[in-house]
This record gives sequence, structure tokens and C-alpha cells, in this order.
Amino acid sequence: MDGSGGKVTPGLVVAALIVGVVAVGVVVLFRAASSGEPRKRSARRVLPTQPTGRIAFASQAGGGLFHIHVINADGTGEITLTSGVGEERQPAWSPDRSRIAFVEHPESIDPAEQSATDIYVMGADGRGSMRFTDGAGDEGDPSWSPDGSRIAFFTTDPSNRRRRISVRSIGGAEQAELSDPPDRCNDREPTWSPDGLKIAFVRHCGDEASALYLMDAGGGTPTFLTDFGRTPDWSPDGTRIVYTGLGSDGPSVYVMNVDGTGKRKLTEAPLSGDPEWSPDGTRIVFAARDVATVDLFIMNADGSGVRKLTRNPSDDVTASW
Repeated sequence: MDGSGGKVTPGLVVAALIVGVVAVGVVVLFRAASSGEPRKRSARRVLPTQPTGRIAFASQAGGGLFHIHVINADGTGEITLTSGVGEERQPAWSPDRSRIAFVEHPESIDPAEQSATDIYVMGADGRGSMRFTDGAGDEGDPSWSPDGSRIAFFTTDPSNRRRRISVRSIGGAEQAELSDPPDRCNDREPTWSPDGLKIAFVRHCGDEASALYLMDAGGGTPTFLTDFGRTPDWSPDGTRIVYTGLGSDGPSVYVMNVDGTGKRKLTEAPLSGDPEWSPDGTRIVFAARDVATVDLFIMNADGSGVRKLTRNPSDDVTASW
């Protein structure tokens, strides 16, 4: 994720808290192409049943690299789906729960030779992984359209390194750029409205804090929603957006109406974020620092009833419910 460097000023401290939180390891907020050839990947276990209501996430458990896991909402039945030589992060369930999109981070001993990140799609059991993007720059933050026909994601222009929101059809080569960020700005973390008509996303410009915007699913001029925002996710009924905002103690989970009004902080524990709604809209899963590691937690939609979901001796992040 994007961060900023240089001399630290009061203004940059605020920006760093919400923009660079992943880079400093406080809380990890992970959320012209071809369908490509199959990518060989082993699944350690096969899901015994259709994973309705199960939560996919990225975990460092079992070796230090992030791989895709799934777990029941009550904390039982955790299974590892991927075990590639690189890392896999940012899983996203398809609307029919039959597939998972995710981001592949190739492994390289020499950082100068590190390949660009790409998006892959695999079956819900971890099998049949296929490359979805293969652009020259980094691509990530996959988000399925409600009808499952397209995926929105960020693409990186290799000439100027700017990131913008693009959308591409499943099983086809059709790809369109939806956003055109100003100079020194980057767009990422798109999320579709339940009716498929709007996309909320994050825009980060220079040393300013990241902000949330809203645009039509076909692109066009975006509408400002709120500053100090990251990782938005629409409620299933389309009336609210949950996101990572800036609390007095650092990043926290907030919720607001889709027009940017009615903002409310949901988490009291500092250093929490990357929230996502449950399919029925009654609960929210999020990541938070718990002593030495980042773990996943579940709470009710009003912020009550917080309970710990994962208990691995390593970081667990970017949950998709």
C-alpha cells in the first residue's frame, strides 16, 4: 500500500497513520490482461462442503509467507488453500461463493528482480488457479461485481507508476479504466455497491491522507465521501459503508451512510481496520493488533459483541466474508 517518506511534520503524522500503517507493521490492511494459463498450486486440504458463510483471509501461519486460508465464523474448521512459492493475499469471494480472487506476490531473493503482482482466480477448494491479469505493473485489490461477471481492481501505469481503478470481464479480454487520478494521486481499493451501479474507492494524493470517493460503475467524475479513509466495504442492503478511519488512538473501524453523513466509530481498541460485512449484514469482520500479532475479530454491526476469530502465532489479515 502507498505510504509517504521524508521529513515528519504534524500533517504527515496524520497521513502516515492512515496511509502508511501497513508499511510500518502496525496493522496490515491488505485488501490489457489475459486470462492466461493455469497456475500450478497445491491445496493442503479440500473443503468438505460449500463454504457458505465462511471467511477467507491471508495468514502467515506455517512458514512466514502469506497464504490464503478459510475459517468458519465461529473460529472452527480453519483450512489452508494455497501454498505457493510466493505469497497470496487479498482474497475476495465471488458472489456465488464458488471462486476466490486473490493477489499473487511472486517470491524473489533480490528485491530488484521482484516481479509485478497479479490477480488470480481459483475454485473455493483452492484448485484450478488461473491468472486473471498480467499487466506490466502491479495489480491488486480485486472486487467482484454483484452479478459475478466482472472484477474491479487497481492497475499501475508502468510509465508513471500511478494507480487507477479498472474493471475486466471474467473469462474475457475486455478491460476498461474507470478512474483517471490527478497528478501525484493514486486510486485503489474499489468496492461495488450491491446493485452494481456504484463503486467506492480510495484516492491518495502526495502527502495528504487517503480519502474515500464514489463513482458510477461505468466511470466518470468521482464524488468525495470522507477524508482519512481506507478499505471501504458496502453493507449488503446498500445503505452504509464500513471503512478504516482515523481515531484518536490511530486507525479504527468506522461506518457511515453512503452519502458520507452519519459517521460513527465502531471499534474502541486502537490499531484496527480493514473491515468487511457478513453476507447478512448483521456482523463485521476486521483486523486488529493483539499484542505481538495482527488477528481477525468479529463484532456486531453496531460495534458490540467483539470476539477474537483467529489465534495463529502470526499475522492474519484481509478477510473476505
